[in-house]
Amino acid sequence: MIAHLPDLCLPAGSGPFPLVVYIHGGGWATGHQRNSCCLPDYLKPRGIAVTSINYRLSSDAIFPAQIQDCKPAVRFLRVNASKYRLDPENARMFAEAPTRTGCL
Repeated sequence: MIAHLPDLCLPAGSGPFPLVVYIHGGGWATGHQRNSCCLPDYLKPRGIAVTSINYRLSSDAIFPAQIQDCKPAVRFLRVNASKYRLDPENARMFAEAPTRTGCL
């Protein structure tokens, strides 16, 4: 399995910070975690951390591999919340397509 490390944008301060987990769009077929729109620019000044996670595209692995890639990234963030000054009880998912959030 390919390791997909999340990109994490932290606001200034000591935390713990609420967290938004962003999942890029592309119908599981295209896209990349670095195509994360303007969420960090909007949320960081408001004291909210933003992470963007990646997954194998459908050309590399059939569904539900994409879900199986996203779940460990979220678990990693929860387990390492104190290290990254995150509030694991105040985390939300955001996806460009509603089906992604529903799948997770």
